[in-house]
Amino acid sequence: MTAEIAILNSEAVALAADSAATARIGTIDKTSTSANKIFALSDYHPVGIMVYGLASFMGIPWETIIKHYRATALPVNGFDKLEQYADDFLSFLSYENITFHKVAEANYIGSFVDSVLYEIRNSIVKAVKKSAEEGEDINDDMIRETNKEIIRTYHNNSRGRGRFFPKRISKSVMQRYMRGINKDIDGIFEGFEIQDDLRLKLYEILENVFARFLMEDISCGIIITGFGEKEFTPSLTSYEVEGILRYKSRNRTVEKLKYEVTNSADQDVKTAIIPFAQKEMVYRFMDGVDPIYRDVQVGLVDGILGDFSKKVLGQLKRYNKAERDKIKKQLERYSVKAATELVKNMSQFVKTYFSDPTVDAVSRLPRNELALMAESLVYLTSLKRKISQDP
Repeated sequence: MTAEIAILNSEAVALAADSAATARIGTIDKTSTSANKIFALSDYHPVGIMVYGLASFMGIPWETIIKHYRATALPVNGFDKLEQYADDFLSFLSYENITFHKVAEANYIGSFVDSVLYEIRNSIVKAVKKSAEEGEDINDDMIRETNKEIIRTYHNNSRGRGRFFPKRISKSVMQRYMRGINKDIDGIFEGFEIQDDLRLKLYEILENVFARFLMEDISCGIIITGFGEKEFTPSLTSYEVEGILRYKSRNRTVEKLKYEVTNSADQDVKTAIIPFAQKEMVYRFMDGVDPIYRDVQVGLVDGILGDFSKKVLGQLKRYNKAERDKIKKQLERYSVKAATELVKNMSQFVKTYFSDPTVDAVSRLPRNELALMAESLVYLTSLKRKISQDP
């Protein structure tokens, strides 16, 4: 498991993280309980960094990278603003500053390809199992049709403008590693009868996804927080980082870090409680109810209103079709409005009676109690995982 949290008020920021780390050796998961996830970004300035997800970046442990940055790249006088620390650290993640392994990029692309292909494969398996549970006859024709349907759905959903790379760059990268990609397709989809047209779609899915999306399985979370030299209250910025790609552009080698900003609490945010990775217990604590419970509740109400509309229409037999259609549209509009009002009112109730009072109390906590609260919320998540069926 990974449970991490940052709690900020005008006096300080407290970071807490569990120490569990899981590594896969073959088909066996091995878990240790001594992983370091929180580090000082500077020996002299009040700035911290916390990581989650993979314990390494492009094959190098985060702890090694952070210590190397601290020793060789961080200016002695620090920076005026926290965002400058974050920008400088991200720019440090490059082949120029870090001696990555020769196969670092190949391993990165290979992990990306495996992550996407296994997701598609698992969706096919899940769809076939669902059909079997519903009593459908499972035969070769049915499996082939399921393959086509799932792959086509992924293909359609993957299309769009590249957020991280132009499509031409993404396509050239996949072509560079085509031999390995073909081996992965053969191995991961063994027995699935992937025809040539579907194989072409898998290539295009990989190109599109690489240009547009980060893959959670292979990305790392970075949280940088604290005080800039000219800041009187703390701020926080978090990122999701996947890897570094090198490619040719105008006869020169270009490096690009694939990442996105996931959270930001600047100087205007006086108090914040921000969970990372496994967040559900923090949301329960803050909102008084599990987010999944709220989603199910809204879904049930929506379903009840839909059934109610059908029953009402069933009793209106004296109306003609045009009148019934008009009433149906009115009932549908009312159902949507009622469900929207429920979400709005419940959110306001939670804010007024749960989250706002908690945030207000946190705004007055001294540093030692901020740390105690952060530790307690991480422990609460750990305890819940120990006594549940979750990993």
